Amino acid sequence: MSPGGVLEELAIHAREHPEDGAVLARFRALLEDTTAPFSREQFRPGHLTCSACVLGGGGAHVLLLHHVRLDRWLQPGGHVEPGDGTPLAGALRELREESGLSVLAPLAGSGGSALVDLDIHEIPARGAEPDHLHFDLRYAFAVRGNPSLVRSEESTALRWISVAHLGELTDEESVTRLVARARARAAALEDGVASRARQGGGGS
Repeated sequence: MSPGGVLEELAIHAREHPEDGAVLARFRALLEDTTAPFSREQFRPGHLTCSACVLGGGGAHVLLLHHVRLDRWLQPGGHVEPGDGTPLAGALRELREESGLSVLAPLAGSGGSALVDLDIHEIPARGAEPDHLHFDLRYAFAVRGNPSLVRSEESTALRWISVAHLGELTDEESVTRLVARARARAAALEDGVASRARQGGGGS
């Protein structure tokens, strides 16, 4: 995985979400000023992770798992592995490992990236591992139909959650913001498809 490639993706995100300027600066500093931004062994200031926000039911549901270690409802995701060519590939791998899902569509924006959100959060110390920060790159996906799920040992529960009732499980701003952004991306893509269909129909 190339720091330069991630920086290019962050530049696309910056154009779509200029309000993320402060967090973008911290991501850039991690990539440009630290020796091993993708290594889970770099604890200061932290390292990159990648996760997947998966929408189902036309955007009415989101896939969440109850994380064993963190005891919270979260989207699937985790550390970058050496074989991950891009953060998107890492997010897909983590999603496959934690849910069994493999057939789904990245929700790419106008810049061609499915990245919809950035988040920096603290991971508590455990054993010889000190507390540290995860710099999470978060990608949006959609599935059709009702694909079967396979829970991994990293979670105690895995299920589709109605977005209308998301607040009953979590009020974490980082999760609710991510879901809102993924749904906005999905809606924008649907509007684009509908607009092109109208234009095509008008020319026949």
